Amino acid sequence: WSPTRHSLANVRAIQKAFPLKLRNVYSFFTIYADIDGFDPVEMPGRPASQRALLDRWILSELDILAGRFGEHMDSFLAYEAAGELTRFVDGLSNWYVRRSRGRFWKGAIDEDKVDAHATLYECLVAVVKLSASFTPFMAEEIYQNIVRGAGVDGPLSVHLCDLPRSRGREDEGLSEEMTAVRRIVSLGLRVRTDHQLKVRQPLRRAEVVIADPDLQDRVRPYSGLIEDELNVKEACFLQASEAHVRYSVKPNFRRLGPRLGRKMKRAKQVFARLDAAGLRSRLLETGSATIDFDGEDVTLDREDVQVTVEAQQKFAAAGDSAMVVVLGTALDPELRDEGLYRELLHRVQNLRKSADIEYTRRIALCVEGTERIRRIVTDNRRHLMEETLCSNLMADAPAGPGTHEQAFTIDGEQVRLAMLPI
Repeated sequence: WSPTRHSLANVRAIQKAFPLKLRNVYSFFTIYADIDGFDPVEMPGRPASQRALLDRWILSELDILAGRFGEHMDSFLAYEAAGELTRFVDGLSNWYVRRSRGRFWKGAIDEDKVDAHATLYECLVAVVKLSASFTPFMAEEIYQNIVRGAGVDGPLSVHLCDLPRSRGREDEGLSEEMTAVRRIVSLGLRVRTDHQLKVRQPLRRAEVVIADPDLQDRVRPYSGLIEDELNVKEACFLQASEAHVRYSVKPNFRRLGPRLGRKMKRAKQVFARLDAAGLRSRLLETGSATIDFDGEDVTLDREDVQVTVEAQQKFAAAGDSAMVVVLGTALDPELRDEGLYRELLHRVQNLRKSADIEYTRRIALCVEGTERIRRIVTDNRRHLMEETLCSNLMADAPAGPGTHEQAFTIDGEQVRLAMLPI
C-alpha cells in the first residue's frame, strides 16, 4: 500500500499480468470453438471426474479461486481478491491452455476435445464474472460474446450475474502436485535460460530432487509431462546424493557472530567439513539442525546458513528451498539434428503466421537448404506435413503470386522456405 508515482511502464506490466493473458485465452477459445462449432448448450462435456487430468486440475483451481475470492471480497480485501484472479489466469494461460493445445488442434471431435472446450468455456465465464468489478468493459464484452451471443440463458449483463461459488471439486492433493510440477518446470527453464540452452533443443536427461520424500513419490507419475515441458528424453527423480550436483554450506556471519564470538574465525573450516546435503535435508524437514562446532553442540536454523548447489561438469542446475533440477548439457549429433528440426518447424509456423494464412488452410511448402537440411526434412517429412497442414511438400519452390518466401540460417545451415496457400 505504498504510494507509487503513476507510470506507463507499471500499467503495461499489470496489463501483461492479467488483461492481456485473459484476452489471449479468450482469443484462443473463440478461434477453435468457431472452427469446431462448439455449442456450450449442446456440448456440456462429461462430468468433471471423468475428464482428463488437466481438466480436473483447472476445475479444482477454479473452485479454490471462487472460495478464496468470495472470502476476500466479503472482507473488502480487493487487492487480495485481484491477486487470486491474477494467479488463476496465469495458470489457465501458461499451463492449462498451453498443455491442452494439442487437444484443440486435433481434427477429430471426440469426447476429450469436447471436454477441453467445455472446461475452458466454464473457466472463461467464471473469470469474467469474478473480474467484472475490476475490468468491467472487457468482462462485459467477453460475456456478451460467449454467453449471450452463444444463446446461453443468463442475465442481460455480466454485472447482473451472481459471483460463481465452489461446486465441490477442490482437490488439494492434485493442486499441490501440479504446483510442484510447475516449480520443477520453472527451475528447469531457468537452467536453460542461464546456460543459453534453447527450449527447442532437446537434452538427454533431467534429474529432480525434492526434499519432501512423500511429495517426490506423488510427483513421480508426472515425469512424462516434465519431459515434454523441459524437452528432455528422460526425467528421473533421485536422492540428493545421487544427482550430479554438489552442495556447499556458508555460515551467516551476521547471525552466528554474536553467538559464537571468537570461534567464528573457525567457521569456514568447520562448515567445509559438514555434509552439506544432509544438513540441507534436516533444515528443510525440521527447520533446525545441530552440528558439532569444535566440541560444542550448536543448533542452526535456516537463517543461520546458506546452502548452495553447484552442478558437476556437463550438467547445469537450479534450485530453491524445496527442490533442485539438474539438466545434462552434453549434445550429440542426434540431439543437434532434432533441435535443428524443431527450430525449422518453428520458422515454418512463423512464416505461416506472418503471411496471415488461415488456421485451417492447407499449404504447399518447399524447404531448400544444405545436405543436412534435406536429410532432416526427409527424416521428419510426415510430422512436418501434419504439423503445418502441408498437402504438398515440394522439391522446387511453388510458383504463383501468393507465394511467401523467407531465408535464414540455423545452426550454421542456410535455409530457404517457400509457402503457397492452396
